[in-house]
Amino acid sequence: MERTCKQTREQIDRRVKGIIRGLEGEVARQQELKEAIQQKMRESLEIDNHTASKIERYVRAKREVESLRRVRDTLVLRLAQEAIDSEVSPPESQILIVDRAEVPTRPSWPSLFGN
Repeated sequence: MERTCKQTREQIDRRVKGIIRGLEGEVARQQELKEAIQQKMRESLEIDNHTASKIERYVRAKREVESLRRVRDTLVLRLAQEAIDSEVSPPESQILIVDRAEVPTRPSWPSLFGN
């Protein structure tokens, strides 16, 4: 009986040691997997930071282009307005004087009788 108990304990001990070795191996694999994932995260963050700086430069350049386009559109409108104004308003050489101005003999204001 004692021999059977001893054999059973030895079998249980071997079995427990095998389970512990298996679990230790699994812990080691999980640790390696965790480290690999952390490394991938660091690489991804580095790529994200690099991409963010590129996007920031792109957004800044896009704003500048939009501003320059507004300036250009304003200038084009101003040139069109000047062209229209030059066609509509007659040059000074085409002005005809109908009546000559005369110097008044008495002041037009204040009117003693009108006020």
